[in-house]
Amino acid sequence: MRTVSVELPTHRYPIHIGLAALAALPKMLGDSSSIAIIVDDAVLSSVGEAAAALARQVCSKVALFPLRSSEDAKSISTAEGVLRAMADTGHDRRCCVVAIGGGIVGDIGGFVAATYMRGLAWLQVPTTLLAMVDASVGGKTGVNLRMENGTLAKNMVGAFWQPRGVIADVSFLSTLPSRQISCGLAECVKHSMIADASLMQWISENSRSILAADPDILEVLVARNVAIKAAIVAQDETEQGSRALLNLGHTFGHAIESVWSAEVLHGEAVSIGLVAASAAAVSAGLREAECLDPLRSLLESLGLPTRLPRTIRARVLSNAMGLDKKRRGGSITLILPDGDGHARVVTQADFKNINAGWAAVGAEVD
Repeated sequence: MRTVSVELPTHRYPIHIGLAALAALPKMLGDSSSIAIIVDDAVLSSVGEAAAALARQVCSKVALFPLRSSEDAKSISTAEGVLRAMADTGHDRRCCVVAIGGGIVGDIGGFVAATYMRGLAWLQVPTTLLAMVDASVGGKTGVNLRMENGTLAKNMVGAFWQPRGVIADVSFLSTLPSRQISCGLAECVKHSMIADASLMQWISENSRSILAADPDILEVLVARNVAIKAAIVAQDETEQGSRALLNLGHTFGHAIESVWSAEVLHGEAVSIGLVAASAAAVSAGLREAECLDPLRSLLESLGLPTRLPRTIRARVLSNAMGLDKKRRGGSITLILPDGDGHARVVTQADFKNINAGWAAVGAEVD
C-alpha cells in the first residue's frame, strides 16, 4: 500500500492507496462516539456493509445513509434529508462521517460533515477512479442548484472542509464499468496537462492495463495523480491562485453538463472540455494547432468523447458558462494549456477564443 500526504498549513492528512486499503478504516476513525456512513446505494451491499462491519470495531453506534448518485440528487434537499436523519438518530459532535462512493456522494458527504453541528470529522472512501484521483482530494464539498430556467448550476453551494483522511482501495475498481474507468482517466489527462507531461506518455503506454483494471498499474496511476493534486492543494487550499489550474477543461465541461446532465458524465464533459480549452489556447496563440490531434487521439483511445453529443449553438453553451463559478464580474475565467505539462489562468477570456473552443468540439458559432 502507498500513502500520499496532503500537507496544509493547518491540517495534514493521509491518502492510503492500494489493494485492501479499506482495512485501515478502524484506525482512522479514532475515538468517534458514533459513525454516519453516507454511501452510494450502488455499493451499499458491498463496500457499505463491509465498512460498517469495520466501523463497529470502533463503536457500536453505526448508521448507514444510502444515497442515489446523480447530479440531480446532488442537491440541498438531499443534504437536508441526511442532516435531519442524523439529528433524528442522535449523532453528536464526536460523530465521524464516512463518505463512500463516487464524487457526488463524496461532495454531499463532505458538505454534510462541514455543516452538521458546525463541522464534524470525516473520511473519504472513493469507489470510482475519478473520485480517487480527483474529487476525494482537497476538501472541496458542495451541492448543485437547479435554476429557475432549468439549468443546473454545478457545485454552487458548498464549503472547503478537509477530511481526516482518504482510503483509495483499488480493488473497488475491478467491478467498475469501463465507462467509469474512462471518466476517471479524463482527470488524469488533465493532471498531465497542467503539471507532468511524462504522465500523459505513461498513461498512453499503459492504457490497456489501466482499462483492464490491473491493480498494480491502477495503484501507480492513482498515486501519481493524487501526488499532483495534493501538491497543488498544499499551495492554495481555497483556490485563490494556483489551485485554479485544476479547473482545466471544467469551465467548458460544466457548461456541457448543464445542458446534457442526463446523458454526459462528468469525466466525459471534462474530456470534451480539454479539447475545447486546447483549441481556445491555439486561438489565443498559446499553443500550436498540432497539439490538438494527439490529445484527441489519446482521449478517444481511453474511451472518452472529444465532441459534443449533438450540434448546438455556441452561444447556448457560452450562456451556460455564465453560471460557472469561474466567471468573474462580466468575464469568463479560463484555464488554458500553454505548453506540455503547463497551463495558465486567463481571467478575462476573449469570446473569440471561447468560440474557437466550442467550434473545435462541434458547436455552431454565429
